[in-house]
Amino acid sequence: MSSGAVLEACVDCPASARAAIAGRVNSIELCAGLATGGVTPSLGLIRAVACMAAAATPPVPITVLVRLRDGDFVYSPDDIAVMVDDIAAIGSLAADLPPGAIAGVAIGALAPDGTADLVATAAMARAAQEAGLAITLHRAFDAAIDPVAAYLAVVDHLAGAVSRVLTSGGAATAAAGTDALHQLLAGLASTTHGQAVTVVAAAGLSPTSASGVLAAGAHGVHGSFSTIVVRADDEAAVAGEAIGFGRGHRETDAEVVAAVADVMALS
Repeated sequence: MSSGAVLEACVDCPASARAAIAGRVNSIELCAGLATGGVTPSLGLIRAVACMAAAATPPVPITVLVRLRDGDFVYSPDDIAVMVDDIAAIGSLAADLPPGAIAGVAIGALAPDGTADLVATAAMARAAQEAGLAITLHRAFDAAIDPVAAYLAVVDHLAGAVSRVLTSGGAATAAAGTDALHQLLAGLASTTHGQAVTVVAAAGLSPTSASGVLAAGAHGVHGSFSTIVVRADDEAAVAGEAIGFGRGHRETDAEVVAAVADVMALS
């Protein structure tokens, strides 16, 4: 893998984390419910994956997604208070784990008018800073009416606190959002607070498309790199499907991750 490039897998279970590590990721974003876009994981899941990743050679830092629910990114004051408390709890857990095992949290919120909710995002950022956790801006801002303006507004408002940005350039896939990615990179480079921000392309990435977004200037790639796991002979799964539960689930595929890592080594 090229020096300094981020290869991050988004995972929601220990099996996916194990596969991501086997595939040579150098970063993990941990969530729950990835099939619905991801929500805040339980403390038990965070501990399990953080310990697994910290024991890897080399250790793999994790970033924890903080998102109360699926759907839109417009939150009530009660929602924001819950997420602030979640960040504090993640920080307390991080203090009990090997140093650096939990690197940070991914946060974001939108206002009803489709712009960045600077007040809500700042409240979460303060909680992260108090807990000693790095701040990643997640793809809430891809859903803004002007994604580039939203990301830049938050980076400026948080005045140097943002370490990373995850973005598809406001498109359904990162490969389709390279024009906005160029604009974001240029905007960050022109500001005091944006010059040190790592921009990681996310959404719909594969070994085929990863090289294109890296060539467009992204500092790394992020994805689930997953395949559907179906237990064909599992009677419990068959019965569950009959009453509305899914029969299969997605898990990170170590071979897909390794293929992306190989592409990045050539980038």
